[in-house]
Amino acid sequence: MSETNLTFCPKKRKHYSHLRSSLNVPDGRFKIFVFNNVLKTYIKSAFELLGLPDDSVSTFDKWCMDYHKDHISKHLPKSGDTKYADYPAIRKAVLNHIKSLPSGIPRFDFIMVDEGQDLDGVAFEIIKRIANHVTVCMDHKQRIYELGSSESEIATKLGVCAKNIHLLDAFRCCPYIAKMASKLISNGEERELYLNQVRMEQGARQTPLLYYVHNHDDEMRRMIEIIKTRQQMGDKIAILFHFKKHLYGYAKGLEGLGIPVEVPKARAGSDYFQVDFNSDKPKILTFHAAKGLTFDAIIMPQLTKRWFQRLDEEQIERLLFVGITRATKWVYMSATESSQLPALQKLYPLEKEGSFTIQRPDVSVTGQPGLPGFQQQVDVDYDEAEDVDDVTGIL
Repeated sequence: MSETNLTFCPKKRKHYSHLRSSLNVPDGRFKIFVFNNVLKTYIKSAFELLGLPDDSVSTFDKWCMDYHKDHISKHLPKSGDTKYADYPAIRKAVLNHIKSLPSGIPRFDFIMVDEGQDLDGVAFEIIKRIANHVTVCMDHKQRIYELGSSESEIATKLGVCAKNIHLLDAFRCCPYIAKMASKLISNGEERELYLNQVRMEQGARQTPLLYYVHNHDDEMRRMIEIIKTRQQMGDKIAILFHFKKHLYGYAKGLEGLGIPVEVPKARAGSDYFQVDFNSDKPKILTFHAAKGLTFDAIIMPQLTKRWFQRLDEEQIERLLFVGITRATKWVYMSATESSQLPALQKLYPLEKEGSFTIQRPDVSVTGQPGLPGFQQQVDVDYDEAEDVDDVTGIL
């Protein structure tokens, strides 16, 4: 008899180890599915401590591609006339093949799914058929892929009844950050539920900061100042962008100014390396790649309409919610006031409460010469559609 649990925001890495020991499962008989490679790297950083083998964690689509090559065909479906794999088509082919096999022979004793809200119904049909036990970790407020699933959709696919759904107290954000994130939850009942689950105490008075920049150089000067200050405080830092192409330009610029950073590989043979979560270097990531990760301080520049013009307001607010809730201690945001994202105005009431700070540039500083050695963008061979959805991170 298969079992399914649908859980929300648990302390995931310890839960993997608990499942393995409580179910007495040998290596090779369980799998942890995540959505992207950065999260896989983050989870793997604790595997030695937990005594888990590295190959027990994989992105779901990488597992599907391997299954397709081993059992269906080495030739993968392509998306239109592009060179990129058609992941939905691969998932459907894998599901159809599994359906054709004799039933009752699961491949794994248990599967744990992280960030389950970003997988579709086909994915959950596959998972249910290949595991004796399934645990799904999810938070629908952090669903930023349009092909993902709601709580009810996942529950229906897995056959979960209400009594199997548990809401776990695991929000790690301090109260200031939780208040900030709550302003981006439109449903009042959900907003109160979210705030009531915050268990961390507010430490030193460090209110989140929104800085309205004068120009690009002003934004860079302030960001460099912020990075150095937070590093002196011993914080682990992540800098988040919407577009993947901006990661490499900013990485080169910051390193040219004496601030070593880490960024995921652009492609095979790239000079950039996978992020090392055991190092203290700031990580430069997309919002999508940062899902499921935590840092002491989060920096979010370029929060202007220009860089989010393909997204509607709801999509933008979900991205910002994900970005804000990656932080445990402090959040810094910057934008040009005249072209800021409208969602930022929802944070204004927090300034009156004393739990949020808004600053504007010192005009005596903004006229200074540009920053030498900084390159805003770098040429990378991504098409724009791929860049927006951060597709390459799922393999």
